[in-house]
Amino acid sequence: MWKNVGEAGIARQKQAKKRSLRVVNEHFEPVFNAAMATQVVFQRPARRGGRRPGLRSPAVPAPVLH
Repeated sequence: MWKNVGEAGIARQKQAKKRSLRVVNEHFEPVFNAAMATQVVFQRPARRGGRRPGLRSPAVPAPVLH
């Protein structure tokens, strides 16, 4: 009998945890979807044939180190 009582308590805890996680998921899912849509909008287009970011233009001389 005590074994069944303990198992029932564990089962209730698992069900409560699943309910809690489901509520969190339902709450944050629209937030994540909105963030993904925003990320797509703000992505920069790939440059073709242009200079790579972080590299100096040939018109700007590199600093001289002594």
